[in-house]
Amino acid sequence: MIRACYNKRAEQPAYRRLSFALLGVVTPSHLISDRSRTPFNIGRAIELQGFQYSEVMPLLPGLVAVHPNAEALLQPILYWTGGQPFLTQKLCQLLVQRGRPRSIGEIGRRGDRENLPPAQLVEQIVRSHILTHWESQDEPEHLRTIRDRLLCNDQRTRRRLGLCQQILVESEARRQSLELGIPRSHPAVGSPHFSTQRLNDTPEQIELLLSGLMEKHQGSLRVKSPIYRAIFNAQWVQAQINIMRPYASSLEAWLSSNQQDESQLLRGQTLQDVLNWSQNKSLSDVDYQFLASSQMIEQREVCKTLEAQIKEVEFRLASQQASDQWQRQFMRVASLAMIVAIALGTLTFYILRSGDGVWKR
Repeated sequence: MIRACYNKRAEQPAYRRLSFALLGVVTPSHLISDRSRTPFNIGRAIELQGFQYSEVMPLLPGLVAVHPNAEALLQPILYWTGGQPFLTQKLCQLLVQRGRPRSIGEIGRRGDRENLPPAQLVEQIVRSHILTHWESQDEPEHLRTIRDRLLCNDQRTRRRLGLCQQILVESEARRQSLELGIPRSHPAVGSPHFSTQRLNDTPEQIELLLSGLMEKHQGSLRVKSPIYRAIFNAQWVQAQINIMRPYASSLEAWLSSNQQDESQLLRGQTLQDVLNWSQNKSLSDVDYQFLASSQMIEQREVCKTLEAQIKEVEFRLASQQASDQWQRQFMRVASLAMIVAIALGTLTFYILRSGDGVWKR
């Protein structure tokens, strides 16, 4: 329909006044049922950015009842939410709800909150009402939606999580380097929230962007906000990956040994079962390294077993040959002894017979 309306612009100018906006979290390729046609080359993508400081000023009147210096609350609010519209408004609502006394007993506690610095007050609300038991407090649902998009059960789930983990680990390493006093200009540091994962529009990168967890910045991917980074951290991602891997404990032990502990590699039927399981799945680079190393150690051990079997066969053949040679020699000696015995027997017989004749005479 969109393509038809667009084509009619050449014949009917009224159609030039008609535009369509598709809202949602999806890529154009997901909307194309016929791959031989390109109905979306007539449109353009519009990337929405988070709230900027000037854009949240209309929220200021609602925060006046929370803190005497209400305007000072806006900057820490934007810091924690990254300007994400839903989170920004939810955090403002939480501040208003928790900041307004509902009984005489709460008046004193409200006074205590008013004495807190704005940044500390916002952090306290974030940690107590968003981060703590986040799944049960995620109403209306937002964080669970991001979780479900990350864990969407498809062939790229493990690779998507692997990329997410890489970005989180690299960002954390840069943050720690800055805390140790390494200059930001140092090439090994860069921005504390960026990764070295350059944007090249891979399916996994696009899916992380569409999940809402990541955003583009200066040619790299970064987590949108400290709230997201605190919930969907590297430990959480690792736990999800471990749930999906049938060899999680072996892989973790192998990585802990700096990939030196060969006893943790898979072998035999276990390796074959995992290889069958991995078919048509897009795994992370670490998974492929682990499986490749397992196959190499399996082949090496098979070669050792074959070599041992060959040596055993050679030994048996040599033993058999030695036994055959001994048997032939024994037969020769036995045959010779028998001939000698027959000869001696015959000779004795004639001697006895000759002696008997002499005795008779």
